Amino acid sequence: MDPMIRRVAPLDYDRIRELFTEGDEMNLAAMPHVFKRADSTRRRRDEYFDLMLADDHFEFLVADDAGRVVGFLQAHIEDARRAPNLVDRQTLFIDVLLVTEDSRKSGAGKALMDSAHAWGRSRSATDVELNVYEFNEGALAFYDRLGYVTSSRRLWRDLPG
Repeated sequence: MDPMIRRVAPLDYDRIRELFTEGDEMNLAAMPHVFKRADSTRRRRDEYFDLMLADDHFEFLVADDAGRVVGFLQAHIEDARRAPNLVDRQTLFIDVLLVTEDSRKSGAGKALMDSAHAWGRSRSATDVELNVYEFNEGALAFYDRLGYVTSSRRLWRDLPG
């Protein structure tokens, strides 16, 4: 059965924090030189989620599978008029997409993305952007299946000495 996609409710906050922790652990394992475990007092607070729900420029969705939240998506609309050399347009930006490991390939991620795309179109967005780490091969394959292409690359290296 396909999960139901709905807006986040305050009762979902604890589960979303658990999912963020799952994603944080994956990032930490792959890139310990960049990521660390967050101090529990600095974890994502209810007020952070409340602000997103109250702002029309943000969308915050969960994939609910028979009462169990198996994924979430956080997105916002960006106005490209921030630079004089950019075409005037609205862009949907996917900030976070996280689906539990046991629910990947269940349709939850695609359903969340489809809902985000529809929301972006309803806000006059003409395109969508997101960032994904190179180590996350599963996510790269997922976005490839959805028709995403690489538009730029962010590079890094250690500085010697």
